[in-house]
Amino acid sequence: MLQTRYFVAHDGEQMGPFTVDEITAKIQSRELSVSDYVFDEAAADWFMIVAHQGFAALVQFAKPVHAPRPEPKKSAVDIPEWFILKGQNRFGPYSYFDIVKLLQSRSLFEYDYAWNPNLETWQLIAELHDFKAERIKELQTSTQTDMNEVFFRRRHARANYGASLIVHNNSKVWKGKSFEISPGGAGIELESGNLQIGQSINIHFKPGDDVPPFNSKCEVVSMRSVDRDNEKKVIYGIKFLELAQQTQNYLAQFTEKNVRVS
Repeated sequence: MLQTRYFVAHDGEQMGPFTVDEITAKIQSRELSVSDYVFDEAAADWFMIVAHQGFAALVQFAKPVHAPRPEPKKSAVDIPEWFILKGQNRFGPYSYFDIVKLLQSRSLFEYDYAWNPNLETWQLIAELHDFKAERIKELQTSTQTDMNEVFFRRRHARANYGASLIVHNNSKVWKGKSFEISPGGAGIELESGNLQIGQSINIHFKPGDDVPPFNSKCEVVSMRSVDRDNEKKVIYGIKFLELAQQTQNYLAQFTEKNVRVS
């Protein structure tokens, strides 16, 4: 049976169910965003609105006005106009190397959307071959001097780090665990809940791997889906916004001793 009503996940809260027309009206009034999630009953999973086929017509407004598609198709490197969709805001045009640099600096993430005149519609950056790690490494080792110039060392080394944690946003609480950490942020996985990129949260890290317990105000800076224990999980990259100096010292010492290369 064709699904006509959808539950929506917005700012960590489940709402609905709503019809497509109701969701459209809420997006137009900015109560919801095309980067929020809807629950697909047939797939029994959550999908970003902008990526769900049932809402394809809804997000066409965000596509930049463009000239007819050039023929023959150019490579990603040679296309001069790339556009980015973050929430309901679009940015560009950028060059291919501009986007790679934004990805490297974590100003842009795999769950943002990209479009150029060779594409039929907006696509997740994570799904575009030309932005996959192996393709970028291939270009880096080629004669592409522009590509070599966009790479730089991470500001903070990362280390594997396992600790239980509690996340809250002053209205909801979630349990989770970390899998990596640095003095600047961490990688975490929640047992449930939907965080959004840009969302501010508070995290209590329990003792783990010789690091004492600590609290921090954080910002969600990335999210991606992974297959783990035969289940699809969403893991988040978080940036520390407020961290006690003593905790920074502990984390700096810990990562220096346990740094891993990526």
